[in-house]
Amino acid sequence: MDARVWKGRPLAARNGSRALLFLAVAAGGAFTLPRLDGRGEEGQQYVTDAVLAEVLAIEVPAHPTMTYEIRYFETRAAERPEEAFAALRVAQARMLAFRAYGDPAHLDAVDTLIRKASAGGGVRAALHLARHEFGLARAAAHGSPDVDGYRLFDVHWALGDDDQARRALRGTSDTLSTAYLSRRARLLDAEGLVAAARDDFRLVVRNVDAYAEPAPVRAWARVEHGNFELHSGDPAAAVRSYRSALDVVAANPAAIEGLASVAYGADRSLPSARDLYRRALRNGAHLDVMPVLADIVEEMGDRADAAAIRGEFIARARASAASERLYRRPLAFVLAESREHLGEALRLVRADLAERHDPGAWEALAWVLYRMGDTSGAWQHAQRAIRSRAPSPPVAFRAGIIAGAAGDRRSARKLLRQALDGAAELSPRQVREARAALGDGLVGIMLQ
Repeated sequence: MDARVWKGRPLAARNGSRALLFLAVAAGGAFTLPRLDGRGEEGQQYVTDAVLAEVLAIEVPAHPTMTYEIRYFETRAAERPEEAFAALRVAQARMLAFRAYGDPAHLDAVDTLIRKASAGGGVRAALHLARHEFGLARAAAHGSPDVDGYRLFDVHWALGDDDQARRALRGTSDTLSTAYLSRRARLLDAEGLVAAARDDFRLVVRNVDAYAEPAPVRAWARVEHGNFELHSGDPAAAVRSYRSALDVVAANPAAIEGLASVAYGADRSLPSARDLYRRALRNGAHLDVMPVLADIVEEMGDRADAAAIRGEFIARARASAASERLYRRPLAFVLAESREHLGEALRLVRADLAERHDPGAWEALAWVLYRMGDTSGAWQHAQRAIRSRAPSPPVAFRAGIIAGAAGDRRSARKLLRQALDGAAELSPRQVREARAALGDGLVGIMLQ
């Protein structure tokens, strides 16, 4: 599973923008802009001022979860260097610590440990997926007899080999386990069966509690459950699940990011969303939160700060080859907004596509080609992005805009309405562009 799934990121993280914007559909089919006054439909506020204050008051503990486990097994490994067991337990504890707070230093330590301990292919594949080293993950998964069907699923799913992922999951036996249910939920979501995926994660939460799984696992399950609750249209249930995750792992950045998504999308509260996204970043959230934060700040009228945030994201994402590999897609989307950086954006999406061909890879390539003016090529690749998995609203939005520019008005109308329907995960700017395209009888936003 890639790093975003591993950490239990909000669902919108799969396809670019994570700003969740729920839309009211007026009688007669006209789309209306949502309120941005801090309250959702019918005046409901899900991330209340009290919840916001409570979350912002939580700090990462001086000794974060898994600290003592890591110390204990590191001491044992030092005392018994010939014993591979202790080194593997350190690696396991560090992977869980990474899941809790996203500190990449844990992954570096795991890399060293599994080399010394001659770890199996499953552990190595998990590490490579977390780093977006997809070729190495494939080699580790297929070159070792100890890799089970669940890890094979993770690798094939990340690479976009959906049929092979399904076959790998069918080859497993325990259909009531957390390992099985959490992966089946991915398949259900890809088929558009969000409520069924949500129900699977309700069972996952029960399982990890019943078996007293480590705190990072229990927090991850709650965040993922919250994501599916939000995606299926129940922000109140999502908030409860995110807050429960924070009770398990204090200041967990994925849970805070989930609350930020509710504040931005369901509550329409720009200040609350801004503060929560900033706190999530401070606590270890992935850098691809930064473009979302920039969008929020820009909506609030501070273009200079928004530009500074985007500039910082670009610099940090380009800081090393490893960082660029992790953030190729969000970096390409940001760079594609500027004509002078389109060539660099194209290089990034092609490099990504050389390693994996999941829908996100085709979507990114399609959008960059669209921004370059190649509407025919963009539409060809956008269709590949929406073919194998049910498109999320951001994917449907971009595909709809591209379809309109390519002259396929019927597909454009269908996709843009799909993007605006239900629990849409769109930024206010995307909402305005989609409404303009539909309301004006147009189905494409021309390049500016």
